[in-house]
Amino acid sequence: MKCIICGKDHNMDTCPVCKFPRLNTMGGVSIEDVIEQNREQIDTFRNRFLDSLSVYIKLFYWEENNEQLVNSKCEYIKIGAGNELLNKEKWLDNLFSRIQETKSIDVSLLIQYEDGEKELSVSIPNIEQVGLQQIGAVIYPDMEIKLMLRNDQISKESEKYLLFQ
Repeated sequence: MKCIICGKDHNMDTCPVCKFPRLNTMGGVSIEDVIEQNREQIDTFRNRFLDSLSVYIKLFYWEENNEQLVNSKCEYIKIGAGNELLNKEKWLDNLFSRIQETKSIDVSLLIQYEDGEKELSVSIPNIEQVGLQQIGAVIYPDMEIKLMLRNDQISKESEKYLLFQ
């Protein structure tokens, strides 16, 4: 069964990601009716979970060493919290150099939440035009994330990826 809070597909009594209890029904009551009858509590739980959720992008820094580029360090920087990204595009202020001669860019995300964290790899179509780029993200109510890449001329979008599969 798919968790109605975080979208994780599981067969346990409590979701392993967000800890929301699995909803069960008796007497022919539909799951939709149970959700509607408990909408306020569900929304409160979802908001608390989104408050605990943060999305980070892994950045790599390069330097020249003996006429070769080598990775000097990597770090995660925060794109935003779950409630900041829910149905809203958020763009990092950082500008990034274009990665040449590749059709797509594989980006590593770190998703932190109340009781854990996970890494997620997302592929974004590359922008062909030369220039500095920005990266942004948006989270949809079904707990899917989409990354966007833009420069001053064009923007590209990734497919949607489930945060918790």
